[in-house]
Amino acid sequence: MEGTRTHRRFTVRMRPLVVVLLAACLCATDSSRSSAEQPASARPFPASAWAAIAHGKLAEAETQARGRGGADPDAAAVLGHLAIRKGQYDEAVKLLDPAAAQAPLGAAALELGLLHQRLGRTEVGSRLLTAIFRQGSSASDAAVLARAARAAQALNLPQEANSLFRAASSAAPGDPAIDTAWGLLFLEKFNEAEALRSFQQVLKIDPQWAPAHAGLAGVLAEENPPAAALAAIRALEIDPSLDTAELLLAQLDLDNTRYAAARERIERVLKANPQHLDARALRAAIAYVKDDRAAWDAEVRKVLAIHSGFGEVYRAAADLAARNYRFEEAVALARQAIALDPTAARSHGELAMHLLRTGDEVEARRALERSFSTDRFNRVTF
Repeated sequence: MEGTRTHRRFTVRMRPLVVVLLAACLCATDSSRSSAEQPASARPFPASAWAAIAHGKLAEAETQARGRGGADPDAAAVLGHLAIRKGQYDEAVKLLDPAAAQAPLGAAALELGLLHQRLGRTEVGSRLLTAIFRQGSSASDAAVLARAARAAQALNLPQEANSLFRAASSAAPGDPAIDTAWGLLFLEKFNEAEALRSFQQVLKIDPQWAPAHAGLAGVLAEENPPAAALAAIRALEIDPSLDTAELLLAQLDLDNTRYAAARERIERVLKANPQHLDARALRAAIAYVKDDRAAWDAEVRKVLAIHSGFGEVYRAAADLAARNYRFEEAVALARQAIALDPTAARSHGELAMHLLRTGDEVEARRALERSFSTDRFNRVTF
């Protein structure tokens, strides 16, 4: 990796046009296999299985994991991850629980902690993730450091996560899994320039790493939607079941009122994972703006049955309502989102924008302050 990567840090700034143009050029480049790429089968397990997943070869990853036997915690982590992608959450917990107990700093513990957190089981999720973060932070092994970084990110400790990703990348230069995860941290915290560098580096080493293509799409989505779509489509060519790429394309369709196209993409995600919360939230949002209240109510009930505190179902509807100039409704929906999840900086920030459009500057400022206090990297607060 470049030497300057040792100085990478978070900044809050608007994206320079050169970054967008550079990324657009990357989308247009030939994605033929790099001579530096190492085939998944040439890596030792479990890296070979995780690489197979990143290459869209989920069946190959499953075969590798099952061949290791039931006592291997790394194999359980891979199988648990694959179960999560199918929405088989109870089965995933059964696979991951004993493996996490056997290897508290291992991949199974991380997968289990993230799953519990995703489903609103905050206490048990935080306990697992905190142990991985605290105990893994002093490790020298790159994989352990990367897991500690991902745990820190999930615990809303971005500076600590950044330092740990830096250490992991130094310990394993050119590791596509580490650099993709690092890029996603930067993207989450609105540092698109550094996110772009991470995804570029990954795709130079391994052009078939689908999550990096999806990450690149996320970098481009706001300022260059056509280039973002190309990157997301490339990700889906490699891994047709990659939810992040499919939902990004669905969001781009919604931004342009192509509701039928968006719904088709959402249904693809739900076919693979009927319990996918973000996909269900978008489906609910479409029902809301279409004034199909029966479908809206039914979808909200389904979402909250999976995760009773998933405010995103209301935030997504608020966003789509605002795009249809229904600002008063957007305010009410955003408040419902916050009532379910008061820690969601994005919901507070978007509520502020909706309030400004209704002329309530005093409440908008309060919402912005709450958003900033929750996440000082949230660009909407500046």
